[in-house]
Amino acid sequence: MLAIALVVVIAIILLRGVGLLSGGGFAFGGASAETRLLRVCQGNRDQVERLIRAELERNATLSRTEAADRALQRYQRDNR
Repeated sequence: MLAIALVVVIAIILLRGVGLLSGGGFAFGGASAETRLLRVCQGNRDQVERLIRAELERNATLSRTEAADRALQRYQRDNR
C-alpha cells in the first residue's frame, strides 16, 4: 500500500514538473501563469493587469491565479 502511494506521489511530482498538472496556477518547477503572462507581454505589467482584469470581469468568481491562467490561454490563442 505504501509503495502505491509513493508511486502516485512521484507521478504527480513528475507530471507537474513537465507542466501537465498544475495546482492553483503554479506548475511545480515552473513559473506561475502570471509570470508566464508577464513574459509573453514582454514585461508590460499594465497589459498583464488589463488582461487579468478582463478575465475577472468575464467571470467574477475566478481567483487571480485562475484569471491569469485564462488570460494567458486567451493571449496565446489570439496571437497564433
